[in-house]
Amino acid sequence: MKIKISFIASFCCLVILFACSKSDKKDAAADPIAQGEEIYHAKKCAFCHENEEMLTKGEVKDLARPVIANDTMFVQTHLKFVNASTMPPVELTSQEIRFVSHYINHLHAQKNQTATAETADAKCPICGALVEKAEAIENGLSFTFEDSTYYFECAECLYVFQQAPAAYMMK
Repeated sequence: MKIKISFIASFCCLVILFACSKSDKKDAAADPIAQGEEIYHAKKCAFCHENEEMLTKGEVKDLARPVIANDTMFVQTHLKFVNASTMPPVELTSQEIRFVSHYINHLHAQKNQTATAETADAKCPICGALVEKAEAIENGLSFTFEDSTYYFECAECLYVFQQAPAAYMMK
């Protein structure tokens, strides 16, 4: 009898663990950043684009830049004409490019975030980095458009926003 109860309890635990791991995978599949990260690593982008020596020498671009991440046309064009560069060919669908762009934006936010969850009172509309409004204003990293003020963690995100503010108001 004890063996049956133990077996049933073990079986129930396995079912619960399996169900939880399935829902985690479902959540990751619905997350464009997670999908972009998966593609980024599967296509071995990090091998070059996170190589400090290659970055320092200017042999590759630092992808953690909002100008690159927010311009999927730049990414598509770059990949289309990759044969004219030293970069190995990488085939990505339009959807994969969008996911990788989300991930690159996330990398930028992680690298440049100026506030913590406790101190932040705004989010950068470009990369989603946490921002303190007072610090952004002090550093000239705020912009008013159509009666709303937006706050940024870096000048590059401010620049990207200023090029097409209406496009980022929809986010």
